[in-house]
Amino acid sequence: VARGHAIVAATAALSAAFTAANGLMVVPAVMLLLALAGRRREAVVWAIAGAMLFAWYFIGYETPAGRMSVVDVLRDPLRLATFGLATLGGIGDTYVPSVMLGATIAAAWLALLVTGAWRRVPPAVVAAMLFFALTCAAIALGRAALGAQAVTLSRYRVYSASAILLTLAAVVPLLRPKQGTVALAVVAVLAACVHVVGGMSSMPYMIELSSLQRAARDQYAFDGRGFFLGFPDVEFGAFTLQRARDIGAYHGARHGS
Repeated sequence: VARGHAIVAATAALSAAFTAANGLMVVPAVMLLLALAGRRREAVVWAIAGAMLFAWYFIGYETPAGRMSVVDVLRDPLRLATFGLATLGGIGDTYVPSVMLGATIAAAWLALLVTGAWRRVPPAVVAAMLFFALTCAAIALGRAALGAQAVTLSRYRVYSASAILLTLAAVVPLLRPKQGTVALAVVAVLAACVHVVGGMSSMPYMIELSSLQRAARDQYAFDGRGFFLGFPDVEFGAFTLQRARDIGAYHGARHGS
């Protein structure tokens, strides 16, 4: 987009939109990037095309049975906003730390906006941050009905990590050299602590899961049937073991403990 290759940009946006749901958020990011570059006519074109793309994507969508509809979720905006912050700060692992971290990220960008310092932030950084913020908002909207744990799943933490890096990319260059060095040093220490604490807290679960899976394989080796608690369910677990045997990846008699 920045180099004027409209066809390439449109093709990439379409590919993103129909690869994963958050690919749709590329369009608002492009609109912001064009607006910041003063290319408002192109931004309007992308806005119109983006609206059509959003509508196209959701043709035929139906709320899954037994789940709150989007309209019902929107009726509690405070809860939804809190879930959005938890997703944005999801690298915090549990709900409360994630909300606090998400609020810190949001506060940093609010400060950049209020002080006008955002004008000195590279437009690509601002647009990318919008992409990840909208992604987290979409996750919160789609999974709020499933409870707090649903928005802090490990699969979403890459968005949180990216948001933190973009926030640092926006804030640190605005500081004095010594302040920036100190800020990066503090962040590096905090990141190391989070890494260690996160690994220690998740290890018992990983050991338990590994033990359960090994026991399931041993049961399969003994009588051709596995047992499954939680995930995977019985049907999927049995299919996986059967498929593994069929393609020669696992033979119970050989690999059972």
